Amino acid sequence: TATTEIYTLSLHTLFRSVAMDPALLGYHAAQARLYAKAVSYYRLAGERSAEGLAAIETRTQLERGLQLCENLIEGLDRRRLEAELLIGLGRVQIATKGQSDIEANVFLTRAAVLVRDHDPEMLARALFPLGNIATTRVELQKAEAIGHELLALGEQTGDTGIAIAGHVRLGIVAFYQGRFLAARQSLSMALDLHQSPRTTLLEVAVGSAPDTTTQYLSGTLAYLGYPEQAIALAEPAIERARALGGASFAVATILTIWSRTLMLIGDDDRCREC
Repeated sequence: TATTEIYTLSLHTLFRSVAMDPALLGYHAAQARLYAKAVSYYRLAGERSAEGLAAIETRTQLERGLQLCENLIEGLDRRRLEAELLIGLGRVQIATKGQSDIEANVFLTRAAVLVRDHDPEMLARALFPLGNIATTRVELQKAEAIGHELLALGEQTGDTGIAIAGHVRLGIVAFYQGRFLAARQSLSMALDLHQSPRTTLLEVAVGSAPDTTTQYLSGTLAYLGYPEQAIALAEPAIERARALGGASFAVATILTIWSRTLMLIGDDDRCREC
């Protein structure tokens, strides 16, 4: 129609401005019935909003993109876009409602279902936060199954980042189950792999960051009766966390695990400083 042609011409003009607000581009793309482009721009708008910690705006943009997915032809491209948006919504819920949020679990589970048979990398991005949720909700068998699935995906794809995520998940589960030898093995393997070239899952799986893994391994060593090794391993990571300043989930997690380690080895003074 003439209206669509006008919107298409307008959109082509907007595309030439790299600084343009992606939400506005998404709106114009939708008006031009370029739904795949619209969904992609709303996803980008959601990511940019998340960087600014504007949770409500982030969710709004991601939900707009998800609604527009209904206009796309069923296929692998549509499923990947939907999964990206659902993972984004899951991240927003975790950031605002916490690691045990039920709605985040729903979003991420839907994302995993959409890509399970054809997109290992996107599946891993959904599975890792699902593992965090399961661990937080003390659903450790479910979290362990997720860890094994991540390891299988890492082996299938040769993606070291996914393998790291699997080892971290299994190590954390073993830590909370009191299986400290198994925890040490998995967490040590994750840290070893962090030293090699890899694709990274860190942007959506903050729990797989090296310093967080280090703290779990430090706590594991303390439980195994190696307090000096535990402290030597943990202190550099703690200094890096404190240097970041401010409040974040990663920093809070690192300091929480460190305080548990200090309590275990009887260093009450430094524990109070946490």
